[in-house]
Amino acid sequence: MRYLVSLVFVSALSVALVACGGEGADCAEPVDVAGEWEMTSTVVSDNCDGRMSQTFRMTITQDANALTAETPEVTFSGTICGNQIRMKGSFSEDDGTVTVNTTLNVSADGDSMQGSDNWTWTDGSESCSGSDSLSGTRIMTDGCEGAVDGTACSGGACLDGTCTALTPVNGTVTVQDVNDVSPAVGATVSVVGTSLRTTTNERGEFAFDVFSGDWFLQSEKDDLGGVIQLETLPTGIEGLELSVFTDAVGIELEQQLGIEIDDTKGVISVNFSIAPGMALGGETAELSEAYEYSSATNANGDEVLSSALLSQGGPDLTFWNVDPTEELVVTPKWVDGIGECVMEKPGVVYPIRASFATLRADARCTRIGGSNGP
Repeated sequence: MRYLVSLVFVSALSVALVACGGEGADCAEPVDVAGEWEMTSTVVSDNCDGRMSQTFRMTITQDANALTAETPEVTFSGTICGNQIRMKGSFSEDDGTVTVNTTLNVSADGDSMQGSDNWTWTDGSESCSGSDSLSGTRIMTDGCEGAVDGTACSGGACLDGTCTALTPVNGTVTVQDVNDVSPAVGATVSVVGTSLRTTTNERGEFAFDVFSGDWFLQSEKDDLGGVIQLETLPTGIEGLELSVFTDAVGIELEQQLGIEIDDTKGVISVNFSIAPGMALGGETAELSEAYEYSSATNANGDEVLSSALLSQGGPDLTFWNVDPTEELVVTPKWVDGIGECVMEKPGVVYPIRASFATLRADARCTRIGGSNGP
């Protein structure tokens, strides 16, 4: 049995809220909890094998003891008594039903919550269970002046001084070894330049809210090499594939290329696309920062030292031991002078960090005049 968690991370608060002692009449004067909240659910126990600790947003509207709680996935209603919210509810997941019982205590000023949940999953023939600790903070900031990008605000998260809406993304992180690929458990996925981040579960899966547009996603895990990957993140994108890599991968490349990879420097890979009818080979690129080696794939699929793409080889030109910088610029070139190569995303600068591979600086090449073949 596999317990999917695409909705579970909001289950602790995305459930039918029930009155503590009755529908309003038996409830103490409620604390005002109306507004937007940033909630965190941290896994305490889980024998379903798949829960993720997550941060998510919730909007509460309140009429005396009556509440409506809206999460990114669904809206539920219920009540609050005094400073205590008791929550109980269920939803379908992985061909079964998840049932959640939760208690939250709201602070006297109404600006924070603390509590826990206990949940069970069953499909009628088998079951599993777990628990989480919960915390929440009311989102108070209407403006973002001076805030770090990704800081919670009433419009979603701060971006360049403005509250900006977020969009959900999910995917997986894998550990790349020489002869094996496995899930990266407990890896961190973050949006470079912001405070937006999450961690992967026991299957290497992650899900969090990010800004739409072109962003670098950074995947990293202790004692493993990290990867920075440029992605366009429209609303609702799913299935992002990120990775980290073992030292053995670097050692094998050192042996293949006859170089020494400096772990105080980084790597960048430039991918070339060639217009239809044109042969690959001869394309190159210049970097705005110093590097020691460059390599390409030959016709046999082997990585070899080369300053330009090789005929019948692969489309990637890789630069090794690149000086760390947050603003590396890539300039692609057609070496024979009668073609043109331009970046797919003009003006993008690439973050280069020690022990990280920065991937997918995409270049597009066409022949001037439209003739075929180099």
